[in-house]
Amino acid sequence: MLDYNMLAVSLLLTDSRCSNGGGGDPNTAVAWEVALGAIDTFDGLLDYDLMMMDTRGTWDSNPLNGSATGAAAISSLLQPFPTNQSAFDATRASSAAFIKDVEQWTTPPGIVQYLSVREVAHDYEQIRIALGYEKVNFLGLSYGTRRAIQYAARYPQRVGNFVLDGVVPSGLLPQYEAQTQVDALNRVLYRADAFCLNNSSCPFFGHGKGSVITAYKKILASAPLPAPNCVAEGGSLTCATTLTAFNIQQAVANDLESQGVDFPTLLESLNSSLYGDGSSFGGSPAVPSNINILLTGTVLLECGDKNYQYTTFVEWEKSLNAVLAHDPNQIGQSTTWQLQLSCLAWPYRTPPDEALITDVPMLLVTSDFDGGLPTEWTDSGWAQARNSVLVVRHGDDHTTFSLSDQQSTVMMKEFLSKGTLPKAMSNSSVTVYTPGMKRGPIPDPYSVPTGEVAGDVNCGNLTEAAILP
Repeated sequence: MLDYNMLAVSLLLTDSRCSNGGGGDPNTAVAWEVALGAIDTFDGLLDYDLMMMDTRGTWDSNPLNGSATGAAAISSLLQPFPTNQSAFDATRASSAAFIKDVEQWTTPPGIVQYLSVREVAHDYEQIRIALGYEKVNFLGLSYGTRRAIQYAARYPQRVGNFVLDGVVPSGLLPQYEAQTQVDALNRVLYRADAFCLNNSSCPFFGHGKGSVITAYKKILASAPLPAPNCVAEGGSLTCATTLTAFNIQQAVANDLESQGVDFPTLLESLNSSLYGDGSSFGGSPAVPSNINILLTGTVLLECGDKNYQYTTFVEWEKSLNAVLAHDPNQIGQSTTWQLQLSCLAWPYRTPPDEALITDVPMLLVTSDFDGGLPTEWTDSGWAQARNSVLVVRHGDDHTTFSLSDQQSTVMMKEFLSKGTLPKAMSNSSVTVYTPGMKRGPIPDPYSVPTGEVAGDVNCGNLTEAAILP
């Protein structure tokens, strides 16, 4: 049992707003950013108190910690995936060393085994009781949606207006997770190709459809690739000065699945790599030599929600080979695989990962080309939330709420503030499905416009074309 559990919570009351100020990275800093006028993300919702919490194991809520020993162990987990029993056993040993190191360096003692969505849902309820609210409205993004689902299942009488943006449902099989993740990353790579077709300043503009895919495959075939001018992201981490094909896959997958996918920067990185300089990929936090133990330790937050520790090599090999056989663009990466390997030596009992069925009406949101969280997962979550509405944004990016100009974001705020669920409709930007409807197929990546209308980030100097070719 834990002696104590410290939670960092920030609360923005409806009468505490002021006009300007700074910001920060932890969840609790968001309330300050809103109060100080640094962000406008929550405009339209400021008639409500806003509560932000750093969940267990993060930032100021008993953050996971570790040493160089743990960093070395997690780095070995992110090397090429094991393809024989001996390598699999070595990976399990690395997992054990990683977990032991984090347990040793994290306080209070024992907190590592109490990080699951079940404990976090309990924390939410204790905060609700302490603040005296009868019901709560909830905005869950990415893995936060899984915590929201857990809360709704355990405390349905306390559920107000729940919005789940990029859903991580319970009960998915690891092979299905991995396959859909690889499928999603392939789709986003096609979207990068479509983006390039529409931008005259793109280094591959005018080379025709598929030029980005061809370049990526040529880069993989040319590995190992030097990265002589590598600059580590954040400025304080080390770089990989030589990149293997696996390293390149890691770095590209990291770019494709990020929130605010930046196609211009990715395309420039691919172009420079094509001409023999992989420096822009060598500093990616996905590459083992650039690992930060304080960040990668957060993978343990999910070990208590899955039964990855029971994975055998036979099961692993079957899943790996089955998914790689359906990977047309040689993406070769899946977050599920990384989590499975990291959690192989998880020493604590984990309840079965079963679907959580709820009749509470909620609003579920996804984008067709979310590389960080497959849109198929939100479909599965919608099937488990039988009275809920599904909003599908036709565009890119991991999650939607931060895209303030999108019609889907307006719908989210309307439900959060007024409890008004959108009615069934469809246009070029968004499609809404009400309970009992069936979602249509994911569109061809080349058929949906790119650019700002699709939620794309443009950090380069590329000129956006008006129409698709």
